[in-house]
Amino acid sequence: MIIRKILLFLSISLLLGGCAYLNISEDFESTESTTSTPALGTKGENENYYYYYDEKIFLQERQDLIMVCFQDAISLHNYVAGINSVSCLKIWNTGKTDLFNEAGSSSYHTLILQSIGEAITSEQVDDLLNYPDVRYVSYMFGEESQLSSVSDEFSVKIRSRSGYSSLTALAEEYGCNVFQYSGFENDVYFVRRKKDSKLGTVELSALFYETGLFEYTSPCFFVFNPLDSPDTNYSNQWNLKNTGQYNNSGIDINVESAWNTTEGSSDIIVAVLDTGVELTHPDLASNIIAGYDAIDTTYVSGGAARESNAYHGTAVAGIIGAVKDNGIGISGVSPGCKIMPIRVGEYIGYNEIVQIYLPAATRGFNWARSHGADVINCSWGANTQCTQLSSAIYNATTLGRNGKGCVVVFSSGNNGNNNVSYPSSLYYVMSVGAISVNGKRKDYSTPDNETWASNYGSALDVVAPGVFIPTTDCSDIYGFNTQLLVWHNKTWDYLDTSYSIWFGGTSAAAPHVAGIAALILSEYPDLPQEYVRRAIEMGCSKLSGYYFSEDGNYPPATWNNEVGYGLVQADAALSMASAAVLQNTLDHTSGFDFTITNSSSYQLDNVIVDAYGTIGGQPVCLISCDLYNSIESGHQAGYPVYRGETLTATSGSTISNITFDLYASCIDCPGNLQVGIAFDTPTPNAYTYFSFGSGNTCQLSLPNATVPDGTRRRVYVRIFDL
Repeated sequence: MIIRKILLFLSISLLLGGCAYLNISEDFESTESTTSTPALGTKGENENYYYYYDEKIFLQERQDLIMVCFQDAISLHNYVAGINSVSCLKIWNTGKTDLFNEAGSSSYHTLILQSIGEAITSEQVDDLLNYPDVRYVSYMFGEESQLSSVSDEFSVKIRSRSGYSSLTALAEEYGCNVFQYSGFENDVYFVRRKKDSKLGTVELSALFYETGLFEYTSPCFFVFNPLDSPDTNYSNQWNLKNTGQYNNSGIDINVESAWNTTEGSSDIIVAVLDTGVELTHPDLASNIIAGYDAIDTTYVSGGAARESNAYHGTAVAGIIGAVKDNGIGISGVSPGCKIMPIRVGEYIGYNEIVQIYLPAATRGFNWARSHGADVINCSWGANTQCTQLSSAIYNATTLGRNGKGCVVVFSSGNNGNNNVSYPSSLYYVMSVGAISVNGKRKDYSTPDNETWASNYGSALDVVAPGVFIPTTDCSDIYGFNTQLLVWHNKTWDYLDTSYSIWFGGTSAAAPHVAGIAALILSEYPDLPQEYVRRAIEMGCSKLSGYYFSEDGNYPPATWNNEVGYGLVQADAALSMASAAVLQNTLDHTSGFDFTITNSSSYQLDNVIVDAYGTIGGQPVCLISCDLYNSIESGHQAGYPVYRGETLTATSGSTISNITFDLYASCIDCPGNLQVGIAFDTPTPNAYTYFSFGSGNTCQLSLPNATVPDGTRRRVYVRIFDL
């Protein structure tokens, strides 16, 4: 599974349409695409690019759609009131323009404008830029079902404190301002271009990176995506206990058996990064702890949903942690655990579009990790990738829980693509697809009459129920269900609108897995996150009608391209976790994990890795593996798939004389590449030059180490173009 995720050539446009799916952007080591903030309409095609780590990502702007950012909500509303007399442009999908009269329809005061049948002219752009209180204008990119754009800011990570002076000097040279937001690392700054800048955000981001002075630069993207999804007592929860509610009994996640062991501990916290949660919902309130508004950090909301129609986060939270046995509504998968709501998405007042600003999502991950989250659920995805966000997700999985790592769960996407969405495609998160009531991958032909399909493919880990899911809903008239008539006790009656029985999409599937992860950590709180993920994957049931084959990850576990390791099973996952705890206790010295990152522009084939060391005067093998598949440029391979031999040393023993051999063939490579080696940190601290040619061996020395106690040492390898 890890190899599949690494070798997957990530699509630039990851379509996330369908039921209940939010959308954002950025990735730890992949590819992506986006919009630039102009110098509008003046760049050649090959000039419009930015860097995702070391990769140059080219973008293509739409000429019929632009995003306008206003200084404040009043200016935006004034513009909407007089739009026909100002620019001859129309609000994109104007069906709900009356919602612009609501205060605070967008925290970022953005508006998407459209020109019907022709390109937007430079004169129209100038008119907008000259309009009072317009902060900037940028073209859009992507399909209308999933648009992206970029703000007037990009982030920069400096390599050292001395790099700040270089940053401010460059900013002054190009007419920009430098500042910091709270919620980011100390060495991450933001550069904001001025309104009259001749260069756009994406161009400036690339220019700054090409100086070689900074670790990364990353344009600050917006992603826009419409949601459709949609309650209520436990007898309707086929996903938890399938008694044949939809004619296929037995197809569920078997959570009742798991509850015989644990219903969850109040010490375990699941962060829900979404549109916010209704904090006073009667089936959630006692399980909710203080959260965070990552969009408006000055607003002390505790992660509350702020728009009246922001029901998505409330629905996701209910699947994870609705209170059990309280006589109302439903039960969550882990009803004894706590929910930490973190608001990273907002509805922006027209066509029920959800807008996520990637720096806000990054801030949400950093806040969750640093405030005690054990599991992080993200029922959304993106059509662009972002260095800053990917780094924050990676940090959560490696630094969270005092170094044991947060379990991060993402939904795979709702377009039926053989290619899961970003960030679900990242190898260090769990990618969750959806099944329908018949136990098949949700597609356009399953017997549920819903017009969406679950994404699948190389990066998919597991599947969970994703249609007709009863869960909590906003209690007011803006939820999924408003005055909904249902057949109940042989009569038609109005459904309690505090619940929905039709929430769906991979958005609904992901929180089942987050809930199971919370149950595992409730019972085994010291288990590293990769063991939790492995226990869930190993405990899956194999769905009928699919061929499962060994993939080399967890023999004898088997995997399928459409449904991953299969349908998650809460009870079996707990059993697998118990075995993992025993193994980790008896075999905690099992060697080195490693990651190879191919940061070059070239594909590597037939990679072979061996590492050796000396313990107590005896030579030992730390790593030995063959990667028969290729490593595409910008992708990773290795950890935690391949393990070294079991070490017999006690914790604290010194591993000395460590040598590292790397062999690989390279397709169309230049004569030389640079290999960087890092030990227990992803930042390389030793480099060498090494010619692949048709395949040569590179040998390096690593620092001495000590045998870990309950954790693993890690080796990171990065291959760069010279």
